[in-house]
Order: sequence, then structure tokens, then C-alpha cells
Amino acid sequence: MVTTLLRTITLLSISYFCFINVVSAQDPSCAPPSNVGNRNQCSLSNPTLALVSTGNNIICEGDEVIIEVDTTQSLAFDYYVYYWCDGTIDTAGAIGRHTYNLSLNEEDACDFGETSFFVQVLGVKDCGEGKFTSRTTGTSQGIKYKPRARFSAPNEKCITDKVQFSNESCFGTTYFWEFGDGTTSEEENPSHLYDRPGVYRVTLTTRNDCDASKITKFVSIVGEPIADFTFFPNDPVSYLDVITYHPYNSNPDNSYEEVFALRDTVQKYSTTITLFQGENGAPSEFRKTKALRGYNWTELSQAKWALRRMLGDWGRGIPSSIFSICDLHYPDEINRKGLLLTNENQQVVRPKHAYYAVQHLASIFDYSLLHIKDYPIQHNTFHGLSLFAYEKENTGQQVVTIWFNDNIPSDYNSPTLVDFTFPNGKFERPVYVDLRTGYIYQIPKSQWHKEATGYTFFDIPVYDSPILIADLSAISLQ
Repeated sequence: MVTTLLRTITLLSISYFCFINVVSAQDPSCAPPSNVGNRNQCSLSNPTLALVSTGNNIICEGDEVIIEVDTTQSLAFDYYVYYWCDGTIDTAGAIGRHTYNLSLNEEDACDFGETSFFVQVLGVKDCGEGKFTSRTTGTSQGIKYKPRARFSAPNEKCITDKVQFSNESCFGTTYFWEFGDGTTSEEENPSHLYDRPGVYRVTLTTRNDCDASKITKFVSIVGEPIADFTFFPNDPVSYLDVITYHPYNSNPDNSYEEVFALRDTVQKYSTTITLFQGENGAPSEFRKTKALRGYNWTELSQAKWALRRMLGDWGRGIPSSIFSICDLHYPDEINRKGLLLTNENQQVVRPKHAYYAVQHLASIFDYSLLHIKDYPIQHNTFHGLSLFAYEKENTGQQVVTIWFNDNIPSDYNSPTLVDFTFPNGKFERPVYVDLRTGYIYQIPKSQWHKEATGYTFFDIPVYDSPILIADLSAISLQ
């Protein structure tokens, strides 16, 4: 985020008009009343407001404007009235401050150009006996808008054709394109030829003296078609590409024996059929019908169930999904397996606990975390443990997932303190992460040490929802 700078501008000369996006100079908010401005009833020389000049500053959208009166070169007025020409009138000392609200509707922001503001300052001196002296002066100053990055491009293009990018940004002075394949351009409207099929993340960054703006879109590059076919007249299994299964179990850690048995059975007949996990989720309240019915589920136990099942899949190399994004309405009952709560009118009310839990998981686990097979561990708990270890692709720093897997996820949190030793561990700044809440805690040096036998951690709170012992560098903080 660019820090907003405070800038001092100069009052230069008397003026009687206003600019685009600011009210007319005839508006009462833009000038002092006629019976107040420019009087001299004191037996003093006619005062003049001398104003400090600091050069040609750039005033950006959202900046605070500071007006400063040089009292060393003028009669010391008692107070000053600032007419900001946008409906605001302030009474202050020799320094006036104001922020103009230039918020644009982003849909039509590019229809605007640079704008300006006009301000008048009235200095008032009480001479006594009902007499006073007042003088008015004013200035104008340009305001520059922050850039808005926009562009258009085809959603899909053949690999033999160049992709033409149309820059639709406004208020920018420089442009920087990243095409998602390691190449860049500073042209305003570049074209680009990709050398292999895929979906590419294209980012445009535009800048001006005030700020920078960035936008990202995706372009799909399709390879040239290749004609081919295979015919298996006597093998009906060859017509199967994918088998979908729904591994519902109130304790998600008890599903995998059946999943592996299914996989082994399929592989007896074909090594090309893909197993795909379909519908699989836990409800957030007691339900009389549908899968996992008859148990007093809550939003807390649903969140634990989702984390345990997804991380159990991930640690075993099983493609995973979550069912479903929002509650589903059936004629007989609402299926409360959604991450978003819906009401009787089929409207989304709010996110559930599971929504944030899945969000926390997705912010950490991606393809840059590589699974470590046969990761040795020593611990001192009698509980059943699910534990999987990963290392960051570029650094080797580790993330270890741990939870108790004995029972169905509960509606209470009662952690047990457990000691762990990881003989093959690698941690520099270990932290404790509760994926359900998203909280991250530094593990005090008194609770861990490194020896020749590996890394040992003491009194780590473990319960029936996944926690992480991880190096801080592997965690995305916001």
C-alpha cells in the first residue's frame, strides 16, 4: 500500500471561479458573504495575506490538502475562515487542512480527467468598538487521480496465434505486462505468442506519480488438435475413464481402508481408470435424512471434520473436494453440508466456521508443499494420531500436520499437551498454527530444541482438529 503523503500548497492570488467536480464560485460555500470580505475599519495599514510557497506539488486523489498562511509577512489576524468550495467551511488558525472526497464510481472512472480545486481564505481582525478588518485571497490547484489498471484479451487462443492485449487503463503513465510464462513487456498494447498450451496468468501494472494499480486475468492457450482413437471391441472396461465414489464416514479418518480397497479392486481390471472423490461433506446441525444423519453435528464439529478429511486426503495423495459451497434445499429437509449458511428463502446468510477453516487450509497447502514419505516421529500420547509432513519446494523448511483421530469430531475443544521428536525435522523459526481458527503462535525457545537426535517440541496442545508445527517461512501471513 502506498502511504498517503501530506502536501503543502500555495495560496497565490485572488480568484472568483471554481473547476470541474467542485461547486461554482457563486455558491455560498465557495466565498465569504459580501458584507464580510475585504473590509478595513481599523486605523491600520491595509493588511495583505502573505502565503508560503513550496513549489509545484502534486496533489493526488485522497491526499490531505494543507493551506498555510505566512503570518510573519502580514498583519496578525485573529482567525481565518477557509472556504473549500465543496460545501465545507472551517474556522481555524494559520493552517487549514482539508481532504476532498473524489471517490469515483469505478465502472466509469476512466471517463474523468484530471480535476482541480479552488479555495478562498478570509482573515479577520477584531479592532474593537465593533470594527474589524478582513481580507480575502484564494488559489487553485490540480488534483491527479490514481491509476486504474484495465485490459481485455481473448479468453482462449490457439497456440499458433498471437494474443493481442488491449490496454484499457486510465490515468497511468507507464505499463508493465507479465504474461505468465516468464516474459514481460512495457508496451502499451502488446501482443504475445506462447510456445506451449496451458492457462496463463497475465498481470498488468500501471503507474503514475500518485500510485500503482494492478489487474490479473487468465488466458487459455489451446494446442493443435491431434487425431487419434482406440478401439476395444471385446473389453467393456475400456469404456470407463473415471469412477466416482462418496466416502461418507462420521469419523473421516476411518474412510481410507475402504478407499484403498476400492482402488486395489479397480487396478485389478485397469491401470488407466481414475478414482475421483465426489460428494463428501458433514452437516452443521442434526439432520434426520441424508448422509451422516442422526448425529448432533454443529458448526464446530463440521469445521473439524472438513479439515481432517481434506488433510487426510492430501497426505495420502488422494484428490480432494469439499461438499458443498452452500446449504442445499430439498423438498423434505435442508441439507446443511454447505460452507455458507442459507435461510428458508434459499438466501445466503453468512459463512460458517468451516468456510474460514477451509480458507485457512487453502492459504497454506498448495503444490509448493511437497509430501515427505515415511516421516519418522516420536511422541508420548496414547491417543491415535494422524500426522503428515511436508517441505517447502525451494527452501526445504517443513510443515507437519497433527490431530487426534480416535473419534468423531467433537463439539468442544479439550487439547492434550504432547511432546514430539522429529529426527529428520528442519525448522528455523517454528510456529504453532491452529487451522480451524487461523491463529498462529510463536513456539517459545523454552519449548523446543535441536539436538543430534532431531528436533524436540514440548507441551504442544493437540486436539481433534488439525494443528501445524511449521516453519514461519512456509506460512502466508496477512
